[in-house]
Amino acid sequence: MMVELGYDAMALGNHETYLGPRLLRGLVSAAPLPVLATNLRSDLPTQRSVLMEVRGVRILILSVLWDLALVWPGWELDDPLASVRAMLAEAPAHDLFILLGHMEFDRAQALAAHLPECNLFILGHNHRFLEEPTWEGSMPIVQAGQHGEAVGLVRLSEDGLTSYELVRTPCPRRRAAVPPPHRAPSPPHPLAPTVSEVAPRRGPNR
Repeated sequence: MMVELGYDAMALGNHETYLGPRLLRGLVSAAPLPVLATNLRSDLPTQRSVLMEVRGVRILILSVLWDLALVWPGWELDDPLASVRAMLAEAPAHDLFILLGHMEFDRAQALAAHLPECNLFILGHNHRFLEEPTWEGSMPIVQAGQHGEAVGLVRLSEDGLTSYELVRTPCPRRRAAVPPPHRAPSPPHPLAPTVSEVAPRRGPNR
């Protein structure tokens, strides 16, 4: 579905790590698009970066996650800033740099403050519906909520962000729960013990 919607890459998040190495390895291997984890060292078939070209513009995409991820034996979760810096030092020439992130919003802002060369920070995890970008210096941070309830439309030029729009998607309303039909309680059996006879009396809560 993500490929049909036009996605070019996806970020690994903390919930994916909860699946365990064996299951996650199979899912990443079968994914029809690159799964990015720049600061995770593991035997998963994730990628540290993606370089794509759109209308002659070369776009570098990196992705980081933070300490909410479950780090299994044999894995190492490196510092996001150090990992991004190392990747930028060896990355091929590019015109735009987009960072994906799965972390708490305040951590993302702190990270963004040290990456002025980043043109866009697409964030997940907090499920915020940002109607406008949050700016950290010259870097815009965007987030489009949760569960596909909105889509963030970002337009970039070689000079950076030119427009942003948060579009709410039509989600079917959940059906209200129907209460079970009311039934009158059955009269107690004449020989049934009362609650006070079978349960010790509780003292005050502490």
